[in-house]
This record gives sequence, structure tokens and C-alpha cells, in this order.
Amino acid sequence: MAGKHHRFQQRFTTAAQATNTATSHRAQFQQWWQLLSDAARAQALLAP
Repeated sequence: MAGKHHRFQQRFTTAAQATNTATSHRAQFQQWWQLLSDAARAQALLAP
């Protein structure tokens, strides 16, 4: 019984880590996208 519980816990931990990784990737992408759109806006304002 203890071994089964341990295996479940391991799988759960792996899933949690994968979720954290996906979340941080999404946050990084949103930051990058924000920088990109800010740069595009600045360029549009500076364009003659």
C-alpha cells in the first residue's frame, strides 16, 4: 500500500512541476509580447 501511495505522489509531483513550467512559460511569453507591442507602438509614434 505504501509503495502505491508513493508512486501516486511522484506522479502528482511531476504533473505539478509540468504545470508550473507551463505557467512560467506563458508568463514569459506575455512579457515578451508586451515588450514587442510596446516597441511597435513606439516605432509607430516615431515614424514620420
